[in-house]
Amino acid sequence: MERWEIASTFYEANYRSLVQCFLKGGEIATLGGTRAHTCRFCGRTSPKVTFRKRAHAFPESTGNKSLLTNYECDTCNSLFGEGIEDHFGKWSAPTRALSQVRGKNGVPTLKKTGGGWRVELGNTGLEIQHYIDEPIVQIDASRKRVTISIPRQPFIPLAVFKTFVKMAISIMPESELAFFQDTIKWIRNRNHSAPFMSSGLILFDTFVPGPLPFSEISAFLFRRKTEALPVPYMTFMIAYGNDCYQIFVPCPPKDRTLPASVSLCHFPTPYDLKPSHYGIPQRAVVELGGREAVKGELAEMTMHFDRVEEILRDAKGPEKP
Repeated sequence: MERWEIASTFYEANYRSLVQCFLKGGEIATLGGTRAHTCRFCGRTSPKVTFRKRAHAFPESTGNKSLLTNYECDTCNSLFGEGIEDHFGKWSAPTRALSQVRGKNGVPTLKKTGGGWRVELGNTGLEIQHYIDEPIVQIDASRKRVTISIPRQPFIPLAVFKTFVKMAISIMPESELAFFQDTIKWIRNRNHSAPFMSSGLILFDTFVPGPLPFSEISAFLFRRKTEALPVPYMTFMIAYGNDCYQIFVPCPPKDRTLPASVSLCHFPTPYDLKPSHYGIPQRAVVELGGREAVKGELAEMTMHFDRVEEILRDAKGPEKP
């Protein structure tokens, strides 16, 4: 049995669809409509808190410009934007730049402080500059593959994981929120060393090569079919750019009886059934339980190319960014 068939069987047996979001550019939707003035993250209501800012269900850095929420007050919006979502932005910047995902300020431009390398979207596509003695690009001409390695800015892994949890909470039906009150307090806590969970804080990443396979954001929540099943209560997925990300949302009231070891797998994508000419999906499991800042981590992306055109400049290398 193929891996995607095993995964399909697993999810069909254990989970049912709870929420599906398909975002189309230009079509703005607001969760909670115009009447929701209770924040699901702090529990406060108007006029104790205000709801004047445009709160996004998913960070703008994911390319989300169309799914807003009235379930998030201005205070929590600032708390998340200046905290966990800032770490998410730093962690995701290299993949967003290489996938050309347009966030709040367009596609990110990345560069080394003081010069050395630079990645930016130019008039004809993605432009990458680097010195020969400090390369960020490796070319495998025989396989027509190029691997780009870009250092991430310092980030706290747990803050990144909390951001994915915050996305899940943002689109969660109100009927489910009672089970996630401890989880909500946890993601609001600026102290990332505070005890909550020590395991299961992992991200399933499916990278699909090719030009923007997930050109529009899609997101899903799946809930466990029955209480007797030995799997986490809820899983969240969001796909944009070249990646489909998946977490199992922490839910202590529903998951406290889970066995110590649970076998899980990536959710299958349409590209598992019909891979593009750029290659098959690549899967990784990323540990995001770290509570201290990570510095110098490399984000890598391997892509297919059709041809190489070399443009020579002076011996000193490219102009400094």
